Amino acid sequence: WRLSGSREVLPLNVVNVCDNADVAFFGASLDWLAAKPGRAFLIIFGLSASVHGFFLTKVDARHLHPNTRWEMQAVAVSLAESGRFADPYALPTGPTAHVAPIPPAVTALVYRIFGLTLTAGYVDWLLRIVFSAAVWGLLPWLAGMVGLGPRAGVIAGVVGALVPSWPSHRTALTVLAMGLLMVAFVRRWSRTEFRAPCDLLLGVACGAAFHVQPVLASVVAGWILFELVCSGTRRRRVSTALMILGMVLAC
Repeated sequence: WRLSGSREVLPLNVVNVCDNADVAFFGASLDWLAAKPGRAFLIIFGLSASVHGFFLTKVDARHLHPNTRWEMQAVAVSLAESGRFADPYALPTGPTAHVAPIPPAVTALVYRIFGLTLTAGYVDWLLRIVFSAAVWGLLPWLAGMVGLGPRAGVIAGVVGALVPSWPSHRTALTVLAMGLLMVAFVRRWSRTEFRAPCDLLLGVACGAAFHVQPVLASVVAGWILFELVCSGTRRRRVSTALMILGMVLAC
């Protein structure tokens, strides 16, 4: 130790030891979380739900109450009141394909159970928080499954969980669907045996995901093109044909 004026200054080697200890603690914590994806999911899910739950208490009630100011909520109100997938705009326009079916259907189910009340608005937002927290919580497992390593997923999941955002059914469900499909495709490419039921079920899952976000069709098309270019064998073409059949059945 030495004195500099009235302040104590640590020697450089002591500072380095402190820095190394901090890095070692961070690495050990990261490894502890990454070792078990289930544990990482629960902790990151809890972080995200807590942060967004706190900010939910700061949101004005007018943003929570069921309304028709946005297309998805307008369709959800129409579904809850009349059972019609219609009227996404300010003026009644009849049946629509403006939004994908699943996100407004989730909101419409909440509205149907709780009515067009503030309680329904809070329940709907809590569901959004759950879906968003699940996205961040699954990142360690997803990263490990696609070869990025669970440590990268833990870092991304914790950062995402701690950053407050405006939750959305459509965004969270789209990310969940894309992540799970990506894992399914990676596992499909790693296997060597032909499994017709698995190919058909994967196609059905893809088709269901298109009802969450139709843009996912372009992502799946890219994956299919990749596998046909890299392994254009007859068995692979038959496998792909079965998967496409599953998509058609689901759509």
